[in-house]
Amino acid sequence: MDRHWQAPQVAYELAAERAEELRDTAAQQGGGPRGRVPDGAEQIGKALQDMFPGERRDVLEALAAQMRGSLWELRGRLDTAPGDPLDIHVDLTRYADRLCERARGALDVLGSPQGGPWDMPECSHCQAVTAAALIDLQCSAIARLGAEPAEVLRHLAEQVRAPRQREAAND
Repeated sequence: MDRHWQAPQVAYELAAERAEELRDTAAQQGGGPRGRVPDGAEQIGKALQDMFPGERRDVLEALAAQMRGSLWELRGRLDTAPGDPLDIHVDLTRYADRLCERARGALDVLGSPQGGPWDMPECSHCQAVTAAALIDLQCSAIARLGAEPAEVLRHLAEQVRAPRQREAAND
């Protein structure tokens, strides 16, 4: 199985599971978006642990691309210029404080609007916390658009499929 091509689908599935966890926690706390955020890194870490290192990297890159896409869509809908605040409520220092220096650097690059080269965090804990931070940014952007993140991400996971073999043209 070549997970490189499955990375976007795996990333959406991880994000959807995390979004459901965030929704359930918010409901238990009275629905406030600024309440306690569940760690989530354990479940993500278990999923990443079953992958080869290159596959983990592909999934983190897919999560970053999907998060940037959500922020791009939010900017377009709100008609805000790059650099203007988006009024989403994710405190990245909450994650950065639990990461090694290499993982903080990866999160800075992956979480930036332009992306760029980055070094894979070495330990599975830092990989999982980095993934959780990217997912939380994506969920916040989707919620800011007025949609339910878990539903949107489940729908996107269903739409993303591994590329199929092209059929020969009937000339």
